[in-house]
Parts: sequence; C-alpha cells; structure tokens
Amino acid sequence: MGQFNSIKKPIVIILTIPLALGGVSIGLLVSGSFYGFMAILGILSLIGIVINNAIVLLDQIDIEQASGKSPYDAIVTASPLEPC
Repeated sequence: MGQFNSIKKPIVIILTIPLALGGVSIGLLVSGSFYGFMAILGILSLIGIVINNAIVLLDQIDIEQASGKSPYDAIVTASPLEPC
C-alpha cells in the first residue's frame, strides 16, 4: 500500500491470485496430476508472474492517464492486444 499510495491497487493485485489458482486446479484435474512439491513450486512461480504482470499493467494505466487519456482509453491502450 505504501508504494501505490492507495488501497485499491493492492486489492486488485491480490484478487488476481485466485484466478491463477483456479486455472491451475482445473489443469491438474484434467491431466490427472496431484499437488506435489513440483506442482506447488510451479504454482508459486505462476503467482509471482501474475502479480508482476498486474503491477506493470497498473503502472502503465497510470502513465496513460497522466498523459491525458480517459480511464477507458488508458486501459485499452495499456492492455496488449497481441502477445509480445
């Protein structure tokens, strides 16, 4: 919260974690695997990547809004349309 000077942004970032966990659970069920050490290590890595991407996206949205764009246009511009 101290880095963002806001309570909303950390909450948005934290709310992305269940999305990653839901996808992992579905993937493990479909493949017939179980939650072993390697799966948990992969889940922690995935959560780190998701949190990093959420932080970068929120920062880019702030930059776009600072340049004078509306909130909707800032979100559309900051969100990549194609994979990098």
